[in-house]
Amino acid sequence: RTMCVLGLMLGFVVSSGAQSVRQLLTAADPTVAAYLGQRTVISGDYLLAGAPGSEFGGVNMGQAYVFVRGAGGWAQQANLHPVDGVSGDEFGRAVAFDGNYAFVGSRSGLGSVYIYSRSGTNWLYVNKLTPPSGSADGFGSAVAWSDPYLLVGAKDSSNEFSSSVGAVYTYRRNGSTWSPEVRFS
Repeated sequence: RTMCVLGLMLGFVVSSGAQSVRQLLTAADPTVAAYLGQRTVISGDYLLAGAPGSEFGGVNMGQAYVFVRGAGGWAQQANLHPVDGVSGDEFGRAVAFDGNYAFVGSRSGLGSVYIYSRSGTNWLYVNKLTPPSGSADGFGSAVAWSDPYLLVGAKDSSNEFSSSVGAVYTYRRNGSTWSPEVRFS
């Protein structure tokens, strides 16, 4: 179990109903109001934590951090940031992960999801998905991944019956291609 407190992540161990702090996780480049751990997901020995208020290169665009668990506990392996980020992007506001792929939601432009893949200990930028509708509808406000399907939430999306009802876009991975399939609203 993890908890975010002022940009620090506390790893808890629960035993017989009692909780104790196991390890304090921090970013190698901490910034005030980074909100590290506001969104987290764990897969095996890997953890992905969003920090939508984090600064990169002096710009408050957000980041996401990959931690790996080893014999000595958790250690930061990588920090992910948008390749085209600008101030206010909130990169890291949503995260999905399986230890081989990392998906990070952002407010960038109309909303987006950035995709990274793991190669050894390196995390490589793969692609950026944007809303097929071409409208700013909160695309990337939530993400979920179960290979080969990626689900992307768009919390402000509208349909023919009402405004801001939300939607879920589905994508299917085929090799290195991400194809939109169905939109639910």
